Amino acid sequence: MARTRPTYEVTRAKLVVASERLRELGEAGHADLLDSLLAPRGWELLRPPAAASGSAGEKNMAIHMNKAIRDRLKQLAEEAGNVLSEDVNEGYEKFLAGRWTPRQPIRSRRGSGVAKANLNVTPDAALRRQVGERTAAATAELGWTVTEARVASAWLMEKYGITDEEQAL
Repeated sequence: MARTRPTYEVTRAKLVVASERLRELGEAGHADLLDSLLAPRGWELLRPPAAASGSAGEKNMAIHMNKAIRDRLKQLAEEAGNVLSEDVNEGYEKFLAGRWTPRQPIRSRRGSGVAKANLNVTPDAALRRQVGERTAAATAELGWTVTEARVASAWLMEKYGITDEEQAL
């Protein structure tokens, strides 16, 4: 039998009851911990310190692209059981190791009216920084402006079989 995920209201109510029961059993420390989690922004206690502070954690990277392609990438990744941010990390690792060279992005025809949107991913901060440090050399080598987002986009297009023709629409 498939389990359903409890709602916010049910979860919160059960945690309040658990806190009360722990207090009745003389476990005030555990009850206080649950109360801390139930307080505003208490969920931050469940995150690693770097991610909670936002100072050293992964930051969002918006990749501007054709909206239909963005939606297709999301669908293909979901069907494959993949996470796009992890896919980007994979591409970054191959790029940094010299095992893969990104292809120049294909742009939609000027005036085509194609809807654009951002694909938001959170690549590993250290990998992203290393790719950023390599972009100037890659730009000189490849003859087109290489950016962190373009490396990520090129990898996702290749990994999920998005053709140049689809990108040019």
